[in-house]
Amino acid sequence: MTIDLRWPNDLLIGPRKTGGILVEAKIESTTEPHAVLGIGINVHQRSFAAGLSTEGTSLDLEAGRRIPASACSFAC
Repeated sequence: MTIDLRWPNDLLIGPRKTGGILVEAKIESTTEPHAVLGIGINVHQRSFAAGLSTEGTSLDLEAGRRIPASACSFAC
C-alpha cells in the first residue's frame, strides 16, 4: 500500500483519496493576519458520492477492519 501526499492538499492511499489539508489565510488592514490549518481524514466512512474527481476511501476500508477511535486521536 502506497501512501502519498499530492499537491495541493490530497492525502492518498494508492489512487484513492482518504483525506485532505486546508489552509485559509485572512489578511485585512483592521485585524492581525492569521491562518487556519485543518486536516480531514476519512476513518469510518463506508461509501462515497459518485462522480468524485478522485475516488474516495477510508482507513477502515483500506485496513479491512474497523480502526479504533483511539488510533485516530492526537494532541498538539
